[in-house]
Amino acid sequence: MKTVDLNKKMYASVARQNGFGIVEIGIVLVIVSMLLAVTLGYVRGVLADNRANDEAKALSQTILDIQRLYNNRSSYTGATALGLVGNGVFPAERVPSSTGSTVNNRWGGTVTPSLTTLVTTNDAITLTYSSVPQLECNSLVTQVERSAAKIAVGTTTVKTYSAAGGTLDINTLGTACAANGNTNSIAFTFGLTQQ
Repeated sequence: MKTVDLNKKMYASVARQNGFGIVEIGIVLVIVSMLLAVTLGYVRGVLADNRANDEAKALSQTILDIQRLYNNRSSYTGATALGLVGNGVFPAERVPSSTGSTVNNRWGGTVTPSLTTLVTTNDAITLTYSSVPQLECNSLVTQVERSAAKIAVGTTTVKTYSAAGGTLDINTLGTACAANGNTNSIAFTFGLTQQ
């Protein structure tokens, strides 16, 4: 009988050592879940930065092209969305129709040009971007800051115009971008008289 009892104890000991218990499996699942969450958050941030970088390059080039187009004029009077599209200042992939005046941004929102004033009547144009996600809002604004004389996110001015060059308020920018989540409206104003 002692041999049988010894064998049972030996097999019971080996059986406990061969598998994972529910607690161990639970711990592994929690660790894997945390790693996945961190990785996905990082990847999401990198993708958002890439989208913002691409849009910032396109926007900076658009602003430069509009300024060149009106370089020998004293104002932007007469500038329209249709005229700007016709002069090819917007990237072709952002204009859904070659005969239309609608311009889209990469997030599916619209880009709306309008005449405005910095110093003298119609000496500036505002390009308003709609539906900009929060993750891209901060990055887009900080990258285009030098090309714009004035910037507003929603109804909040985050960069005021100054003849000497305005300054972007980073704290106000963060608050403004967070306020509207994924539906931010950003107005970039640039002019003939800005420095």
